[in-house]
Amino acid sequence: MLDVRVNIRQKFESDAVRSDDHDKMWFRRGTGTPCNACDLPIAESEMEIDADFSDGQTLWFHNHCFRMWETAREVATV
Repeated sequence: MLDVRVNIRQKFESDAVRSDDHDKMWFRRGTGTPCNACDLPIAESEMEIDADFSDGQTLWFHNHCFRMWETAREVATV
């Protein structure tokens, strides 16, 4: 079983996922896009959170993965 918190920390360390603050968030029904935290597709039956950054990059998350990313991000920037 995937430990999303460990996966996020590893992605921060390898710069595969950014840990800085996003500018906007969008909430919508899943579109099948892979989650940037757990790499699993975000199903239509799930909420998708899109985190948009000022440079135009977007990260996509399941709701629970977004909360873990936010927590990990706060720890990483301390």
